[in-house]
Amino acid sequence: MAFTSTAGYGNLPNGNFSPIIYSKQVQLAFRKSAVANAITNNDYFGEIANQGDTVKIMKEPEVSVKAYTRGAQITAQDLDDEDFQLVVDKSNYFAFKIDDIEEAHSHVDFMQLATDRAAYRLADQMDQECLGYLSGYK
Repeated sequence: MAFTSTAGYGNLPNGNFSPIIYSKQVQLAFRKSAVANAITNNDYFGEIANQGDTVKIMKEPEVSVKAYTRGAQITAQDLDDEDFQLVVDKSNYFAFKIDDIEEAHSHVDFMQLATDRAAYRLADQMDQECLGYLSGYK
């Protein structure tokens, strides 16, 4: 785009000068909140090393509460040591590359932007798989 100039004054020999301004702000996509992390726990992450691992987890025992009557015979309850198995049968990953020249000359932290987006996509995929499993879809 050429800018007009006053007579006798020129921007460049061809009369064209158009500065390009790169914003340091980035347009971020709207993101929904992850749900699975809020309704599940990650207590066993340190004990899981690979896909296909199985972790045996003890369940909290059920304890019965009964009304007390003065003078009544109290009967102790036997506790059950029930457990269940957590099988790691799903895993996801992300991978991307950034050219050294792009990284050096970028006006935004593109690595951070891409990593944030990848983390969101992993959480979204976990929501889909976890909530799908809980609702009966596999």
